[in-house]
Amino acid sequence: MSSSSGNPKKRPLAFVSEGVTDLETQKAREQVEQAKFEAECKRRERKSLRDQLRANAINKQKEFNGLVKERDDFNRLNGEELEYYNKLKDSERKKERDLQAYLDRGSQDFDLRQSQLKSKEEKINGEPVTPLTKNKDLKGIIKKSKGNKKKLGLKLAKTAKDNRPPN
Repeated sequence: MSSSSGNPKKRPLAFVSEGVTDLETQKAREQVEQAKFEAECKRRERKSLRDQLRANAINKQKEFNGLVKERDDFNRLNGEELEYYNKLKDSERKKERDLQAYLDRGSQDFDLRQSQLKSKEEKINGEPVTPLTKNKDLKGIIKKSKGNKKKLGLKLAKTAKDNRPPN
């Protein structure tokens, strides 16, 4: 008789030999042996701490991935929305490029005019223009005299509001 034919958690039955009729002790002995057998099976089936931690980590990762997927599904764009979004971004980039080109042209024009102005001044004066030579007629610090100031005296007419008694 094979032991794999029945329930794997139950131990195969032991037959009573002929002449032994003490069924109660036989039953008690079988229950004790069955309890030992089940305890041994549980010990073998129990996972090690490492296996338990690994399984727990795998379950948590699966749960996290499910939450991420759920959140991403909520924010995912369809084809039309994505196309519209890309058009908006392209138009923003084009505006920025146009603005940058305009500013570059303006700065080049400014530099060109400034250099033309300097060259005209050099031609007029016959020497290069620098910030120090530009204002030749500086005479140092000039103090203003106090005699130039005039004093004005104003007389104000009293109004009805001014005739009120003080609080």
